[in-house]
Amino acid sequence: MNDFSLKVATEKDVEFLTSVLVSSAPENINVEDTELNNCKKKVLAEIRGQILDSVTYVIEYERKRIGRLRLLKKNDELFIGGIQLLARYQNVGIGSSILNSLITQASMSHKPLRLEVEKSNHKAKKLYIQLGFTVEQDFEDVEIMVKLN
Repeated sequence: MNDFSLKVATEKDVEFLTSVLVSSAPENINVEDTELNNCKKKVLAEIRGQILDSVTYVIEYERKRIGRLRLLKKNDELFIGGIQLLARYQNVGIGSSILNSLITQASMSHKPLRLEVEKSNHKAKKLYIQLGFTVEQDFEDVEIMVKLN
């Protein structure tokens, strides 16, 4: 399932990336216009480089845009700021392939790979544990997980 590619997002991708974010958040199914505009502003800020050390990518598979990845490349770590796939591309190995690629990238640069997962997202947490991530910090609604070299 290594047929995916990552393309640095541009302003032309804002609508698509916003739709991916909205569709991947079940609590946002009935998104109001204000929330949608805030989401678009957030995506635009990411793409314009207004978030320090952050790069947002469009995930492509078989020449189709299928998801979003935001990666923070810091001196001492790689941090997955978000990974979302359209529903029909979930549970087919693409997410695992992307994560394995990031694990390799972090390992080659001798950096830990961290991410944040909502405690209610049991499916994602199960995947992260299968890939060797462990809980590093525990907060009320989220956990920070890490994959060390």
